[in-house]
Amino acid sequence: MPAAAPSATSCRSPAPEAEGLRLRPVGLPATAHRTVRGLREADLNHFVAIDGIVRRVTEVRPQIRDAVFECAVCHIQFHEPQDSASMTFREPLECPDSQGGCGRPMGRTRFRLIPERSSYVDAQRIEIQENPELLRHGAHPQGIAVLLTEDLTGHTLPGNRVVLNGVLK
Repeated sequence: MPAAAPSATSCRSPAPEAEGLRLRPVGLPATAHRTVRGLREADLNHFVAIDGIVRRVTEVRPQIRDAVFECAVCHIQFHEPQDSASMTFREPLECPDSQGGCGRPMGRTRFRLIPERSSYVDAQRIEIQENPELLRHGAHPQGIAVLLTEDLTGHTLPGNRVVLNGVLK
């Protein structure tokens, strides 16, 4: 199909206006919906929808997404991707020789964080709990902590009813 070839080639790189575009699936089938109480090991790393009521909300804070460090011995700068789900800061264990570094472990060199070269994202933790009207008589609502990032932050208040769609980690 020769006529399609030029179009296919021109679509390989993303359009400039698509940068920062976020895909937000809504209206998931009933099979994807879970209650907080109904979450199980089989749901880990799967896309699910969780219904609930927002119980707590933290302030929006910048969170480091990709940290840039400099080795004190060879002065190479390298990236150390951060795990946003755990919200813990991960320091390098060694100077990466794969990126032209000296390969020394943390005990034989020191690493300096370079904040201005690192990248950040807005982050906010919320806690949701089960809808009380869906509980059996006498049952206490269970809750789950959720990390919101980027454009999802700053829009949620305690008491809001929400349906959270995402990958359970």
